[in-house]
Amino acid sequence: TVDRGCLGSTARSQTSTAPDFRFSDDQRRVLQDFILNDLSSLQLSSSSERAGRLMQRLRCGSCHDRDGQRSHRPLVIAEFGSGRIPHALPALTWAGEKLRPAWTAAQLAGSLSYKSRPWLTARMPAFPAYAQVLAQGLAAEHGVDPHRQQPPKVDTALVAIGDQLTRQTALDCRQCHGVGDQLPRGDKNTQIHRGINFSHIRDRLRRPAYDRLMLDPPRFDINNRMVKLSANGMSTKLRGYFDADARQQFGAVWHYIQSLPSKPKTKPIQP
Repeated sequence: TVDRGCLGSTARSQTSTAPDFRFSDDQRRVLQDFILNDLSSLQLSSSSERAGRLMQRLRCGSCHDRDGQRSHRPLVIAEFGSGRIPHALPALTWAGEKLRPAWTAAQLAGSLSYKSRPWLTARMPAFPAYAQVLAQGLAAEHGVDPHRQQPPKVDTALVAIGDQLTRQTALDCRQCHGVGDQLPRGDKNTQIHRGINFSHIRDRLRRPAYDRLMLDPPRFDINNRMVKLSANGMSTKLRGYFDADARQQFGAVWHYIQSLPSKPKTKPIQP
C-alpha cells in the first residue's frame, strides 16, 4: 500500500521507523499516484544515453576526438613514444550519422574480416559485449533508426560513368583508394593520403554522410585529408560529365561503389 511508511500521513506514530521527508499533502498525493500508475516509466531506456555512458566507461575519448574534445593520444605518444606525432584516428563526432549500424557493430565486436585502415599502426580494441548497444546508440544520436536500414539501390546507367570518374583522367580517386584487389595507383611521392578501399565503403558508409564528405571533406571532419574536389561545393573542373555538376558526378561515383562486390564483412566461424 502507498499510504504507509514515508508516504503515510503526517500524523505518524512514535514507533514508526520510516524516514520522514516532510512531504506536503500535494507532494504525497503526486508520489502515490506515480507509484500506482506510472512505475513502468522507470524501465524506459535511451540507447543514445547508454552509448554515451559506455563510451566514457570504455575511455573511447583517449584515442578519438569527439564533439570538440581532443584525445590525449597524440601528446602521449609524442612524449613517451617515438616523439613523432602519429596518424590522427577517425573522430567519433559524426560516427552514428556516417556509418551503417551493422558495420559499426561488426567493427566494435572485432568481427570484421579486414582492416578498413591497414596503414595505421594503431589497432582498435574489440568490445563484443557492448558492440550492439554502442552501434545503436551512436546511430540514435543522429536520428538514424538502426533497425531500418534499406540496401542501397544501384542505378546501372550511372555505374559506368562513376567508374570513369574514378580514373586518372577524371577525378583520379584511385590514386589514393584501392578497388577490391587493385591497389591504389599512387605511391608515397604522389599520394595525398591513403584512402579506404572502395569495396569496403559499400558496407560502411551512409549516403547522406557520403554526399557531405565529398562536397567538403575538412568541414565534415577536420582530420580528413581527402582532397576537396569541388572548390565551390557546386562544380568540378570536369566539364565532360554532367556539365561539371559536382553533386551529379559524386552521385555517379556512389552508384559505382555500390555496384562493387563487397568484401565478406565478418570473419568465418572456425570449425
